[in-house]
Amino acid sequence: MKGDRMEKGLKGYRPLLLLLLCGGMTLKAAAQAAITDPLNTAQSTLTAGNTAATVKQVTESVNRLQTALDYVQKVSATVRRARMFTDSGRIKHLRKCLEKLREQEAGLSAIRQTISRTRTIRRNLGLVTK
Repeated sequence: MKGDRMEKGLKGYRPLLLLLLCGGMTLKAAAQAAITDPLNTAQSTLTAGNTAATVKQVTESVNRLQTALDYVQKVSATVRRARMFTDSGRIKHLRKCLEKLREQEAGLSAIRQTISRTRTIRRNLGLVTK
């Protein structure tokens, strides 16, 4: 009677027990062995070395290009300044400015002569006190 009760009680759990037993048997815990490829390791090392050399070459090229760019910019600025003096329109403008300056200097010279004559006249009349 006791066994009958136990059988009746386990009947509901039989599928679960079967599943646990079967599932536990199929799962294996195993570690996979590490696989190394010496040729691949050597190739990776060479590639890393080549990459470092390439980066160094590119850096040097960039520095040379920057130096060349600086030089070209300086030459360009010099050419622009030189054009200011060789441009025919600007030369004409500078000549006109020079003519006006000479006219103003001539007018200034006339004013100086007038001042000098005025002083002479004042001295002759005794209007100047020292």
